Amino acid sequence: MIYTVKSTYKVLRKSLSGEHKVMYEFFWKIKTLPSIQVVAWRVLHTRVATREKLSRRWILLEANACVMCEGDKETNTHLFFTCKVAWLVWTQCYRWICESCNAITNIQSFRLLRLSNFTNIVWENMWIVVIGELWKHRNRVIFKEGRVNHLEISIIAQLKGMVMDYK
Repeated sequence: MIYTVKSTYKVLRKSLSGEHKVMYEFFWKIKTLPSIQVVAWRVLHTRVATREKLSRRWILLEANACVMCEGDKETNTHLFFTCKVAWLVWTQCYRWICESCNAITNIQSFRLLRLSNFTNIVWENMWIVVIGELWKHRNRVIFKEGRVNHLEISIIAQLKGMVMDYK
């Protein structure tokens, strides 16, 4: 057998089952920029170069604290879900889609109960957009000396979420 990306893709797809298969199929069907999908995929697999990960690879940084809230250590879970800035963004976006906000701690939290399929699709797509915007904003703060602004992140995510293709 000759190695190709297509042949590897087929082998990997056959090896998926259950929840992993559903997640994989849902994830790559979303119509968004590939760069945003790659960041979200890395978040799902905890492969984002957070400050905590960089320090474990002996890359010296001034501090390991989250640049968004300047509080806890910047880990994958903290940066994208439990950071107070991330939480404000999630809350703002969730309220934009529906009225109340439940605890958001991982991708499974986004499977909403008792909502229409369309609302679930919008929210699942929004998940990827918010992850991308949080990462982009975090990098702007670090590399371009930007300021943390949760309203800016949530408004941009909502605008990008509205222009996505929900067919």
